[in-house]
Amino acid sequence: MAITPGCQSGNTGSTPVTRSKYMYKGPLGIGVDVVIKNNEGKILLHQRTDDNSWGMLGGWVEKGETPDQAAIREVEEEAGVEVKLLQLAHVKVRDVGTVHLTYIGHVVSGDIKKSSESLVVEYKYLEEIEHWHADHKERIEEALKV
Repeated sequence: MAITPGCQSGNTGSTPVTRSKYMYKGPLGIGVDVVIKNNEGKILLHQRTDDNSWGMLGGWVEKGETPDQAAIREVEEEAGVEVKLLQLAHVKVRDVGTVHLTYIGHVVSGDIKKSSESLVVEYKYLEEIEHWHADHKERIEEALKV
């Protein structure tokens, strides 16, 4: 598993950290996303309603649930399918202090459908996407190296 720090500036806490537009303001600050690959090598992605960008299925860990539970819940909410998590493949700490876990998983049941958070949910080759959400493309690429 690769751990990618989001900031190498050596900030000791005495200087305020610049907040990015991706800063999470919730209580936990742990994000989970799942890389789901089909037999053709395409990744299940969704085009988000909040910024029209493409990204992995996932979201934030809620109080009272584990990261694994959150990842499974988020995929079901966003794509209508049940997923089995195979492994935790990548961890990234963003500059703003949020932690993002990227899992590898596969669909075990259900039919893909979009949710209120998605304009489109479908399998895509990474090269087909021009507008990515935050660092999702890089995190997918790192996760697939495992």
